[in-house]
Amino acid sequence: MNEHLPNHALTAFDSLADERRAGVLDHVRACAECRAAWLAADSSRVFALLGRMPIPGRELDRLSARLDAALDREPPRIRPRRFLRVASIAASLLLALVLGAVLWNQEPTPGHA
Repeated sequence: MNEHLPNHALTAFDSLADERRAGVLDHVRACAECRAAWLAADSSRVFALLGRMPIPGRELDRLSARLDAALDREPPRIRPRRFLRVASIAASLLLALVLGAVLWNQEPTPGHA
């Protein structure tokens, strides 16, 4: 590809109209020099480029099988934080009830009745 994109099309990609963005994506897929400049401006743009690339079904199946196998090997995790959260809430409620009962049953002091 002989003709490269102008610098503003590469650096201001996010503000371009949809059809112009599609054209830039098509160009950077084919032109390594423009792709390098485009990604240098914002490396997260690689996801926009990957979104336009078809992934073969066989590759998806292989990736899915690898992920499933990895998840099966992962031991189940015990969540101690949840227990601590519930225990602290229960302790707070119990403290509030006890304090409320003590204050409710307290004899009024003379002169404050």
